[in-house]
Amino acid sequence: MKSLDKHPTQMTVWMLNRMINGQEECEQKKLIQKLKDCITHPLVDRATIEFAKDFYEYQTED
Repeated sequence: MKSLDKHPTQMTVWMLNRMINGQEECEQKKLIQKLKDCITHPLVDRATIEFAKDFYEYQTED
C-alpha cells in the first residue's frame, strides 16, 4: 500500500487487483477506491493509468 501511495506502477496496480479478487466485499470497496486513486496519482505514467482504468472497470462492472 505504501508503494501505491508513493508511486503506482503497473506491477503494484496489478498486485492490488489480485488483492481485490481475494477479499470480501467490504474490504474490496476500500481496495477499489485505492485503485481509483492510482488513476489520478500525480506521479503515475500514462501506461499505468490505462492499466488501472482497465482493472477499475473490471472490478466495478455489474
